[in-house]
Amino acid sequence: MGTERDPGLDALRGALMVAVIIGHFPTSARGLNPFGPLPEWLYFIHIPLFLALSCLFARPWTAARTGQRARQLLVPFAFWLAVSHPGQLLSSPWTLARDAAMGNWAHVQSVLWFLPALFTANQLMACWRRWGPPARVPLLVLVAATVLGAGRVAPRHDVIPFGLDVALFLFPFIGVVDQAWRRRERVAGAAGAWLVPAALAALALGGALVRVCERVKTHSAFARRVDFAQFSVPETLPGYLGMTLMGVALVLLASRLRAPRGLAAVGRRSMPIFLLHYPLLYVLTRGIGLAGESRLALLAYAGLVLAGIVAAGVVMADLLGRLSPRFALLGLAVPPARETGTGQEPDSR
Repeated sequence: MGTERDPGLDALRGALMVAVIIGHFPTSARGLNPFGPLPEWLYFIHIPLFLALSCLFARPWTAARTGQRARQLLVPFAFWLAVSHPGQLLSSPWTLARDAAMGNWAHVQSVLWFLPALFTANQLMACWRRWGPPARVPLLVLVAATVLGAGRVAPRHDVIPFGLDVALFLFPFIGVVDQAWRRRERVAGAAGAWLVPAALAALALGGALVRVCERVKTHSAFARRVDFAQFSVPETLPGYLGMTLMGVALVLLASRLRAPRGLAAVGRRSMPIFLLHYPLLYVLTRGIGLAGESRLALLAYAGLVLAGIVAAGVVMADLLGRLSPRFALLGLAVPPARETGTGQEPDSR
């Protein structure tokens, strides 16, 4: 029974958290993104892989484990939704409760949509590991219908609660990433010195497949090739394969490359940083006009803001964790480690 976290996975979570912040960074007055075309490529993989990493250590379903995940994910979701809508909480609490019950972007209008989707994905994986082959058939039918009919599901995304469509669509992806992680030593032994260059090539190929094969989706106000908040997902087989190649490549790289300690520290605090990054981003980017329209100045400005948000999230998580472990219930501190049979504490993100 180990309690050691895997530093490679923590560093990968940290990199994905940085990718989320970059993806939410505003543009200049003339529409220039400080990070150029990078955010579009990050959208191809950061949300799917965050979901998959959280499901790696999902154990077979029990009511107690479901309650534990609900405390880790849904209590912060409900708290931060209420805090971010104080007027609605006082004037129309039942409307806010209905929006919370739906839990998707259309109803919460914030990054908080991710937490219900994460909870649902965890529950699907937990059920898969609990059920025998006959009971898995209905789930497989739903997964196949969602993946093959993604273009028809997208216009109904607003009325599908708790990210169920996102979780079903990503279920095969999560399963492949899970198998890649479980078999990482076998893969490393077979590939030898070729593993890292092959994984880097697969990462580039996967991104190219998504970029070339996927159309820009226009069923929401956000016209993007991939944006899981709006269920703008890879609808072609090459696009889904490309996303999967990217996920597998990153997991294998995380298992072989030396984990940067700074990124691993960010990954261990990904939940507090996730919850705090959007309001901090809103405040700290009010002065983006000072950078003008120079790409170099915009990039320097964005780098400073990015570093400030990450540092603030880490410091606040550690400070609140020392004050009281109960802040973990609100997602603002790192929960205490529990022993698991996997050597990795199930991550709250």
